[in-house]
Amino acid sequence: MYRQAIIIINILLIAASAFAGNSNGPTDYTFDECRGSANPYPAPESRMALPDTLSVIMINHLGRHGARYETSPKRANKIRATIIKAKKQNTLSAKGDSMLNIVNRTLKLSKDNWGALDSLGMKEQQGIAARIYRAWPALVKNSHIEAISSYIPRCIMSMYEFTHKLSSIDDNVEILTSSGKVNSPLMRPFAIDSAYLDIRKDAPWAEALDSFYKKNIPLEPVWRLVGHDTMNRDDARQFAISLFGFLCGLNASGIDGDFLAEFYTIEEANKMWECRNITQYLERTTSVYSSIPSDITRALLADFINTTDYFLSGRSKASLNLRFGHAETVMPFLSLIRLPGCYYVSKDLDSVSRYWKNFYVTPMATNLQMIICVAPSGTPYIRLDLNEHPVCFPGTDKYYVSWKQARKYFNDILDSATSVPVGQ
Repeated sequence: MYRQAIIIINILLIAASAFAGNSNGPTDYTFDECRGSANPYPAPESRMALPDTLSVIMINHLGRHGARYETSPKRANKIRATIIKAKKQNTLSAKGDSMLNIVNRTLKLSKDNWGALDSLGMKEQQGIAARIYRAWPALVKNSHIEAISSYIPRCIMSMYEFTHKLSSIDDNVEILTSSGKVNSPLMRPFAIDSAYLDIRKDAPWAEALDSFYKKNIPLEPVWRLVGHDTMNRDDARQFAISLFGFLCGLNASGIDGDFLAEFYTIEEANKMWECRNITQYLERTTSVYSSIPSDITRALLADFINTTDYFLSGRSKASLNLRFGHAETVMPFLSLIRLPGCYYVSKDLDSVSRYWKNFYVTPMATNLQMIICVAPSGTPYIRLDLNEHPVCFPGTDKYYVSWKQARKYFNDILDSATSVPVGQ
């Protein structure tokens, strides 16, 4: 009875995290939440234990790289050029001068480190690995581990930090790692899938997104920095997008400060977050416009099925199967399998901010762990943990389902049609 109560409480907590809020009216998320997918990893204090009747035998893991430096100087230099122009025109405010100092500091700190995994990102990956061991030490000891990553250095380093932590805990583990473009069909399909590249170019959501921007992007934060006479409203909106994205990423880059609170009201930050959130939602997940953004991860789902089958049949010894990619890898995959809180389709784009939230779906180092466990009867079951918190298996109210049921569900996805008709 006690265990049932704990499970019910956890379901309510996950539901509250994923779906909190009134579906009408403006969002009211915190400044930290408004950083969205640039948020550092929300490390849990503990993992939910398995029922006494189940024993973990394997974990199939998909993760995003950890916190990193700004990916390139392009955005910072663009912001700096606009601020310098305002300064020359004598329209730069004190806040604008403060912003210039932040940009200069970022450019100096990030020099020769653009896009690299930073010390926070290293700790995030080490922490996830250590908590696996603390929860299930027998799974790690003397284990065989296989890991792959995208060829991008921050993903490779995420893989190494994770596996190095496991090897430092138990030097008897056997670890096989792989990186390079050979892994792109699984880890970077967004860069090579022709159907996806075509739909990104055609952007059937462009008109709706532009309308959303014009309705929601507040220009006051721009005017407070550089004055009203430095650019037209269209240019101001583009500058606002760059500025907000830049500020959101500073904490993950190892730069401390309450930057959103310094330059935005909470209402303005929420409006900017909505625009950033809807962009990722449309470009990276199944929406009313198409399922192609999610369909690109079908090979990845097949890999989850195959590696699990190989282990359960004894054809593979890898009790830990690890993958390290990008936000653009994880968002479509979670949408493809319709994980609660990570899949939402509606014609009402204004409702997306209540039901699909990037800070829930894909913070830095976000990860999905498919935990395979076995009952005394020998029947295998699985549990899906998003960022180390159990979520109900798609289409059910259960944390645990048999591998037979899960496998059928996943294969049905692979056998289904590959697109959502426009306007559905």
